[in-house]
Amino acid sequence: GDVLSLDEIHVEFAPDLMERLCMLDVNGLGFPVSHVSRTLIDHMGVIVWHRSTNRFTLLVATSYASSLAERVQQCAEDVTTLARYRTQPAARRPGE
Repeated sequence: GDVLSLDEIHVEFAPDLMERLCMLDVNGLGFPVSHVSRTLIDHMGVIVWHRSTNRFTLLVATSYASSLAERVQQCAEDVTTLARYRTQPAARRPGE
């Protein structure tokens, strides 16, 4: 068997990040804190442990660890970019 690698997600926007990564309902009642579930992130089988509101532990086969880390980083950049975009005032059109 393959050894498992661990990736921690512990940021304010962790639930938004997890929603982009996998099909688990982390904001609802379907996956409450302290629960563990298997899911897919891209093509990788991952075990997700919901440790607290903004903290998740991901366990993945070591052979996929770097791919998972890259995917988490990409999604984190997307989520933070979207959050910045939502907080900026709307651009005015010429003549308004």
